[in-house]
Amino acid sequence: PVFLGDHVQIGAGTQLKNVTIWSQTQVGARCQLSDSLLASRASVASDCRLQAALVADQAHLGPGQSLKAGDTLGPFTRLGLEDSSKSC
Repeated sequence: PVFLGDHVQIGAGTQLKNVTIWSQTQVGARCQLSDSLLASRASVASDCRLQAALVADQAHLGPGQSLKAGDTLGPFTRLGLEDSSKSC
């Protein structure tokens, strides 16, 4: 089964299997998510793969990233995203 909270956005071509997605969460296009949990206000960019993984509150997974069984992206964590606060 798939459980979706309020105000969840799922991109085109994304496949969900045995996934729980809490409120105000975004999943990009062409992702494959199975046996995973995405907590509130988390985001997963396009072309990501999650299998038996946890993406915690307000964590952000960048494009093309993969999380495998047992992987956890902790609260407020950013993986695979440029830090826009750095100055050049």
